[in-house]
Amino acid sequence: MERFLCVRWLATLQHLEKPHPDMAAPQKGLPTSSNRVTSIAGIRLFNAKLQEQTMGTFVADLNTLTVEKKQEITKDEPYLWIYGLMVDTATLQSHQYVFSRPCLPSALGVKLGKGESATIPNSLGRWSTTLAPLLGVGAAGFIAIAWEHDSTPDSSIQTAYDNVRGILNNAVVDYLRTNGVSLNGNFTSDIADRVMQDVIDEVKKQFVDGMSVFRLNPDDYVGIDYSYFALSSNTTRNRTLDLTLSKKDTMVYKISGTMTYTP
Repeated sequence: MERFLCVRWLATLQHLEKPHPDMAAPQKGLPTSSNRVTSIAGIRLFNAKLQEQTMGTFVADLNTLTVEKKQEITKDEPYLWIYGLMVDTATLQSHQYVFSRPCLPSALGVKLGKGESATIPNSLGRWSTTLAPLLGVGAAGFIAIAWEHDSTPDSSIQTAYDNVRGILNNAVVDYLRTNGVSLNGNFTSDIADRVMQDVIDEVKKQFVDGMSVFRLNPDDYVGIDYSYFALSSNTTRNRTLDLTLSKKDTMVYKISGTMTYTP
């Protein structure tokens, strides 16, 4: 019902912007009709309604990395690319849906043998943000990509990471535009789920087809995993994370952690 009322408000505002054909056009230099005042008041009311939506806190906490299988005799030097993903009232206005984390090998800064684990620093693995669902609907999650560092320079790693972020953000923008999603409505829990799947499919495609575009060594790539919530109501959500990032079972990294949403 709340979604229906807001959509009706917008339809009413659009109607108020158009003068009735029987109304005389205002003379040049005279004050405009009260319709414009009503329209502005209605827009402010709608904006206030958006701001009143219950806000919550989303937290993805990737806390432990374990090397289960490896190829090289020497210890691996693993590093992670983590992207935060969010679609809510704020991101629908800013069109910035993908969020960066530190991406260089030094962010993790460990060498691990088979069966060894390391704590992922909060500066890398913990992403906490405010989520403002649009009339109860929102989506938030992350993508984790694992690498084994060899000799790729930091500058190439950072450039590639930033390029992938741009590709993913554009994928979300295109998907939402194609499906007519905006602050005006048409954002359903089904679309929230599908837009997350779409951006995940896009990142998988990039790392199958586009590795050379980013000037990265394909041998350094280990694997991808992800998790997200597609929210349709303001209820608490909790999930234990058990991620597997693998390359044809010859290299297997595991990440454990938690993911929560609290209204």
